[in-house]
Amino acid sequence: MSIKSLNNIISINTGKFPLRTVLIIAFVTQIFAAVGLTGWLSFHNGQRAVEDIATQLRSQITARIHQHLQNYMAKPHFVNQINVDAIRLGMFNLTDIRQLDNYFWHQIQRFNTVSYIGIATEKSEYIGAQIRDNGSIIVEILDTTSAGNLETWESDCQANRTTMSRMMPNYDPIKRPWYQAAVKAGKAVWTDIYVYFAGWSTTISANQPFYDKQGNLLGVASSDLTLLEIGKFLRNLKIGQHGQTFIMERSGLLVATSTSEKPYRINPLTRKAEQFQAIESRDALTQATVSYLTQHFGDLTKINHNQQLDFALEGERQFFQVMPFTDKWGLDWLIVVVLPEADFMERINANTRATIILCLVALMLATLVGISTARWIVQPLLRLNTAAKALARGEWQPLAEVKRKDEVGQLANSFSSMTRQLQDSFTHLEEKVQERTKDIEAKNAKLTELNDELVKLNQEKNDFLGIVAHDLKNPLSAIAGAASLIQSDYDELSKKGVIEFANMISTSSQQMFELIRNLLDVNRIEAGQMKLSLITINMLPILQALVNNYSQRAKAKGIILQFQSPEKQFLAILDENSIYQVLDNLLSNAVKYSPAGKHITVRLRKDEYRVRCEIQDEGPGLSEQDKQKLFGKFTRLTAQPTGDEHSTGLGLFIVKKLVQAMNGSVWCESELGQGTTFVVEFPSDN
Repeated sequence: MSIKSLNNIISINTGKFPLRTVLIIAFVTQIFAAVGLTGWLSFHNGQRAVEDIATQLRSQITARIHQHLQNYMAKPHFVNQINVDAIRLGMFNLTDIRQLDNYFWHQIQRFNTVSYIGIATEKSEYIGAQIRDNGSIIVEILDTTSAGNLETWESDCQANRTTMSRMMPNYDPIKRPWYQAAVKAGKAVWTDIYVYFAGWSTTISANQPFYDKQGNLLGVASSDLTLLEIGKFLRNLKIGQHGQTFIMERSGLLVATSTSEKPYRINPLTRKAEQFQAIESRDALTQATVSYLTQHFGDLTKINHNQQLDFALEGERQFFQVMPFTDKWGLDWLIVVVLPEADFMERINANTRATIILCLVALMLATLVGISTARWIVQPLLRLNTAAKALARGEWQPLAEVKRKDEVGQLANSFSSMTRQLQDSFTHLEEKVQERTKDIEAKNAKLTELNDELVKLNQEKNDFLGIVAHDLKNPLSAIAGAASLIQSDYDELSKKGVIEFANMISTSSQQMFELIRNLLDVNRIEAGQMKLSLITINMLPILQALVNNYSQRAKAKGIILQFQSPEKQFLAILDENSIYQVLDNLLSNAVKYSPAGKHITVRLRKDEYRVRCEIQDEGPGLSEQDKQKLFGKFTRLTAQPTGDEHSTGLGLFIVKKLVQAMNGSVWCESELGQGTTFVVEFPSDN
């Protein structure tokens, strides 16, 4: 519908009502629409802000928990390694372990996050120290003097044994599961989560076997962690008003939680603490989150990378993030952080209510202002209308003087002088015609200029099609020639010759396919149809796979392909298919244009904000003129040092468009005779 048609419809419908009514409705409608649209945009942008904040908060909390677990869970293995090293250096006398109680008494104080430290020998002797919640320390001893009984001694502040508080008969440490697990593994390992003899607390034990110089087993060093400390750390995190976090094993057993719920339950029969499935939690949010994870993935073992998801609980949206946590000693846990959307929406809902109230107030004020304004505008117009009707009948009726200086006053004054200007209008009519003629001539000149530009664009299009036809003609000619030779000389050709012609046809077909695919990509990019799915991706495995793919091709050309990466994670926000296509194209160009005997070096670097990939070759380099047009379509470059020209095709044009679509940047650093370095940078997602 054209603007003119719309104006006609509005004029027909509004013309049935007095001007005063139309003005009031216009005022009220504009105010209501403006306030309503502002409120809607405020609510919509608020929701988007909530999602962004929730994403950042989940990531920060998950990363903080992951870092804490790495540090906390490494402590007992560190303590074990210290004790094993001391044994290896002869600092411990394992023939009289009863004399080691002072050493363990002091060590448990230095590493107070570790709840228990001990050593068991192949002679079924044992010594260990435990620090209680109240800070007191007990020492447990089993040697030749204790007749097979594990003695538990209280100690004073000077590390002296005071009284024996307990004796466990017939205790053999080498038959304990933690000892046997370490011996079987032959290295440092974790036990399953278990319960202390006294119950009421879940614990995990780190164990490391140690041997003499001949490789004979001497014993096992052991250190325990109370998992309730992890729960205390989780409860100290600020996770919104009702948010929570918990950690569970791949089997679904709860390890720790930020809620007041303990990660174990007391068996009424044994009076011992036992783990339970997180899905059986008494907390509704924990239970619903685990249920959704199970339904979404089918199996918790399939969660192999950090993911952010959301689900609904009783009609309320819940944001959550799940991250695997593993270590080199065998831990395989899942960290889960849950944030209810309602924690963020309270302020937005309050703003929405305030916007509605303001809208109603503005509507009433606009109505009052509209009535007053309409009266002020319409009254002089009515007098002007009466005078205009009289003039139409041929009657001259002087218009009362209007002392207003606004548009209405100006209209009245204009009407008064209108009759006097009629005669002057005929005089100036010819001048107006001349001015109009000049204007038409200027427009004709503009049309001519536009036509010339259209011809130029058409010529560029024809040139582009000519280059495409030329690039298609070469492989087509090769295919046709090879096919013709096979048809005409098939009986005289050897099997090797037929294979060579078939390889020629295959290679030419691949060139045609690559050109057509690039043309389709260019068409989608220029038509705005290229849709990307930007997610957090680790660039390292993608680049490693590509370097491995190109290693054989480079080796066949006598080129040395090197890959340098100082770290194991280079997280950036990317589209997986597009980043693969970008890096593949740049590596392909480096191998294609590098001479034999040269190096190609691929590097990954990162800082707080960017992830950077560099592909450096030792080829002939590029001139400044060639660098300026490097990322164009079918750009003609001058080969160094031969002086021959070759086309860049569409690959680098597509590379630049894809990089820009992923909010990155790409450029080339090169000097003649000094090689070429392509650099690609993307925003980091640390």
